[in-house]
Amino acid sequence: VITRLGELSRGGELDIQTGPFGTVLKASSYAKAGTPIINPVNMRKHHLWVDDGPFLDDEECERLIRYRMKAGDILLGRKGDVGRAVLVTEEYDGYIVGSDIIRLRLINSDIRPDYLYYFMLAPRTRAWIARHASGTTMPGINEKFLNSIEIPVPSPDEQAKIIHAAEEMNRAEETLLDSIAASANLVLALANRMTSQR
Repeated sequence: VITRLGELSRGGELDIQTGPFGTVLKASSYAKAGTPIINPVNMRKHHLWVDDGPFLDDEECERLIRYRMKAGDILLGRKGDVGRAVLVTEEYDGYIVGSDIIRLRLINSDIRPDYLYYFMLAPRTRAWIARHASGTTMPGINEKFLNSIEIPVPSPDEQAKIIHAAEEMNRAEETLLDSIAASANLVLALANRMTSQR
């Protein structure tokens, strides 16, 4: 079965939420500590990096309660590298969606959140998004654009197999990247040592 994200949305199985715009959330609302508010700059290697903020205080978080994340949400970068995605885990529960993020939330759907997440990360999906994203200097996506994306919906067993294969591939990719980084650091250290001995 193949469906569109828009059909899931109209059927009440998918909630698509764009982060708050500048009229709703101003830079002056940011705090030095509190709950992280997430934008694409915080999305790295399929995780959220929040040590450097920005943050919101409890009052602002309460005002922006509709933008709170829940475990199982999928976050997509709305501008720039539009293929960027993060699956919200328990660790990120309660963080706030920033203005340059679109949040996907499945509701009583036959589709598993991690299956939708890996589907959005699939090279074919990312290539389609990059090809159709609006803008040349700063590509961007919006809710209307996402509604047009087609997604195959296999059986629960097939979804589980696909998720397992994707997780294995991700682990292998992370191991490979770590090895490359370690090798690069070793080469750099050797080069520095050779230079200092002259």
